[in-house]
Amino acid sequence: MMQKFILSIAVLVTAFSIEVSSGYAANQNVRTGPKVHLPVVGTVIINTYYVTDSSGALVPRSKADPEVNDDTLRVIRSNFRALGRSRCVAFYTIHSKDTTLISYAPHGDLYVRDLAKDSAWHLLPFGLPPGTIMRKKLPNDSGIVMLRNYNMPHTRTYQVTGRDTVSVQGKTYHCIELLITDIREWQGQNWVQGTRYWLSPELGYFIRSNMGWDGPYFLNQQTKVWQFPSGLKARNG
Repeated sequence: MMQKFILSIAVLVTAFSIEVSSGYAANQNVRTGPKVHLPVVGTVIINTYYVTDSSGALVPRSKADPEVNDDTLRVIRSNFRALGRSRCVAFYTIHSKDTTLISYAPHGDLYVRDLAKDSAWHLLPFGLPPGTIMRKKLPNDSGIVMLRNYNMPHTRTYQVTGRDTVSVQGKTYHCIELLITDIREWQGQNWVQGTRYWLSPELGYFIRSNMGWDGPYFLNQQTKVWQFPSGLKARNG
């Protein structure tokens, strides 16, 4: 049986983010990026999960079951200041009862913080100029597997690869596509894993993600329902 993945917004984002460095923060003042709207209070988001192969074709659950149920999030607070950052939105995940904050920087970057687990903000650099690569050296992955020690150098890169579209409930949204690549060295060989996020500036949320999973398969998360509060279509700026 394949490993079960639980990809709530907190796990999905913070697993592939970086803590904010002073050097990167200083450079934010000299660049501009796309304006990302803030989700409004009462918005309900339902995400679904499925598996694709390397060609992008859907893999039936009988062959590769992601073993992840749909999850539901609700925006419980919007456009407020918290923990030193402004333009924050609080997402409450109903099944896990976790609350995650996202702070929306004016130049397009997002800062993420799980209130139950994180002691610092984590950065997803959607505001990077397309094609620019941000590289970060991470601590080595080390441990013991099958009575053997391993110690793998670990590097991660971040790149906005361009623009794409994603459909939710029959409507097409323009998205910023962010590629995160993890490179681990083991016995002279580089092991590469890529993860992609599609951020809709109009909705202010990652409405699709795709990550390598169990060799030839890829685990996908996609928003299948975006429900504004009754009678409300407006967004915070």
